Amino acid sequence: MGLDPRKRQKKLQRRKAREKAKRKVLARRGPDTLAARIQRTAAAPILHCCATDMLWDQGMSNVLVSRELDNGSVAYAMFLVDTYCLGVKDV
Repeated sequence: MGLDPRKRQKKLQRRKAREKAKRKVLARRGPDTLAARIQRTAAAPILHCCATDMLWDQGMSNVLVSRELDNGSVAYAMFLVDTYCLGVKDV
């Protein structure tokens, strides 16, 4: 025995409303291209910035920068920095 036509219609309306809400969220978030993800990450607040003690003694050191993203995960980057010569060596 099939569903009542009114119940079926309400179920279809609820499904369409969920799909519409999902499309709205995706449209608000924007395209999920690599460039868009990098821009969102660059706009996130810095969580930690750490350098080793030998940065100013030996002139070369690693620097770690981390950012907390909207979803709670952490993105980080490690840089090799030469303070005596050219600055950032390797990204």
